[in-house]
Amino acid sequence: MNELKAYYFSFGQDHPLKDNWVEIHAPNSDMARSEMVRLFGTKWGFQYEEADFHEEYCPLGRAGQVIEVP
Repeated sequence: MNELKAYYFSFGQDHPLKDNWVEIHAPNSDMARSEMVRLFGTKWGFQYEEADFHEEYCPLGRAGQVIEVP
């Protein structure tokens, strides 16, 4: 069984979800990014690992629920 890690994705200032983030729990960063692309296409800004993400980057908070990729 793979341990899931948290990855965070932000959006550019021209996106309707600017100042929000998406949280995806996945076994690795590639799987998290693939899920983000599946859900949002390529219209997002940055991917962060848990140690590098700070909520103040996106003051409006998480968009939706945490997404888990088994």
